[in-house]
Amino acid sequence: MEYNIIYDANSTSFPNTFFLPGIIIITVTLVFSVMYYNKNRNIHIIIVAFICSITIGAANFAAYSYIYPMYMDCQRAFRTGDYTTVTGIIENFQPRLNGKGSPPEQFTVKGVKFSYTDGIIGCGFSQTRGTGGSIQNGMNVRITYLPYTQNKIIRFEIHK
Repeated sequence: MEYNIIYDANSTSFPNTFFLPGIIIITVTLVFSVMYYNKNRNIHIIIVAFICSITIGAANFAAYSYIYPMYMDCQRAFRTGDYTTVTGIIENFQPRLNGKGSPPEQFTVKGVKFSYTDGIIGCGFSQTRGTGGSIQNGMNVRITYLPYTQNKIIRFEIHK
């Protein structure tokens, strides 16, 4: 049987641009605070800018420390073969309702339950119906997933 690949975490790269806004904000804050200090000689603005920059930098570092290991886990799984594959028909599909607080989209294939939300950063299938996903009951699929990470989908294929 031939399959069309809908999602493949192995072909995605780490979103380095995710951290770019924080770096830009830090740079702009420091530049403007130095300019303001040179004009007004007010040391308080330098202290506030420094504290803001440290806070933004720490938030960027925390986000990177959280997201990067998840991405590397997917890449390691592909390299080592540490994943599971299930082939079958999608059953019990429940689309995610739009809006915050709504439950994740979910379905089962041969008794294996999968759930996901849109907006996942890092790796993992996240094409909900609300973001253009086309999953529905009765589709013949092959899903590669990580059973030790709540069945995170790392490759999603649909039968041609």
